[in-house]
Amino acid sequence: MLTPADDSIIGSGGPEGGVAVISYGLWKRRFGMSTAVLGKKIQVGTNWVTIVGVARPEFFGLQVGLPTDLTIPMMLTTKNLRSKALCGSV
Repeated sequence: MLTPADDSIIGSGGPEGGVAVISYGLWKRRFGMSTAVLGKKIQVGTNWVTIVGVARPEFFGLQVGLPTDLTIPMMLTTKNLRSKALCGSV
């Protein structure tokens, strides 16, 4: 659901701005399973992101025991690996 272009610009994500994929659980709890959630902007920290997808119900994240409600591109995080590599800090 996230594309390489969504993760191409440090600080903003991609050319269209920040995007996010939400968990099925968050979609159900917060948005009442409304399909109108796609394209909706939500605030994540200081960033506004557009919801571009909902994860499948059986996807709980990449770490066992640590469910993930929101997935955003690394370029939107304050401590992303690419910006450190570009600055020579790695």
